[in-house]
Amino acid sequence: MHRLLTTILACLGMIGALAIDTYLPSMPAIGVEFGVGPVAVQQTLSVFLFTFAFMMLFYGTLSDSFGRRPVILGALVLYTLASVGAVLAPSFGWLLVFRALQGVSAGAGSVIGQAIVQDRFEGAQAQKMMSHIMMVFGLAPAIAPVLGGWLHVSFGWRSTFVFLALFGLAMILIVARMLSESLPREKRQAFHPATIAGNYLMVLRNPQFVMLSLSLGLAFGGLALYIGSAANFVMDILRLPETAFAWMFIPLIGGMVLG
Repeated sequence: MHRLLTTILACLGMIGALAIDTYLPSMPAIGVEFGVGPVAVQQTLSVFLFTFAFMMLFYGTLSDSFGRRPVILGALVLYTLASVGAVLAPSFGWLLVFRALQGVSAGAGSVIGQAIVQDRFEGAQAQKMMSHIMMVFGLAPAIAPVLGGWLHVSFGWRSTFVFLALFGLAMILIVARMLSESLPREKRQAFHPATIAGNYLMVLRNPQFVMLSLSLGLAFGGLALYIGSAANFVMDILRLPETAFAWMFIPLIGGMVLG
């Protein structure tokens, strides 16, 4: 039972990583199709990361008020529809819109997954569960560029978003059938915006939290800078094919896992 839950929660956490890393080998082709430069194409990543980070502030609160399953399922539906929209995007502007919607919905799994672990486990058992989830989750950034490069070479850049849509649909079915609600109604908190805003302000007044958040943010910022420029560096400067893209990611992810 714990293995099944670990796999489900890890896959939910993978959604954001897959949405970032799978399409990276296709970024130059996206620019060619829509007639925009590398800087503009990088905005498809920037808008995703901005909306992804912004909504992660609220998914925990929403799930505390409305339950874990409803919020996860709603986010998965939006993510799947946004992925389908990206497949069908007629212009670069529409692609940006759908990437923003992907970002809005992609963070629910990782945030609420941690809440589910806290609902069901305590102490050392919860820590062990989270470590197992992170081990499985760590596969996504290594696998995604390999898969994305193969999809791009075989079927074109839109096929990467087809894969993301199918992954989202699969997760909807899995969550609906296999993931039970972990937060009973009697333990849910009423949704009061003023109270929620006060809680956020209280957290922001904690200097230890702020410094830790800034440290983590700077570390992730360096990774995001590399991710955003990796496609141009690997394919335009090093002149490597899309299928070789992953070799520039495996050492990076391996170092993160070992660290």
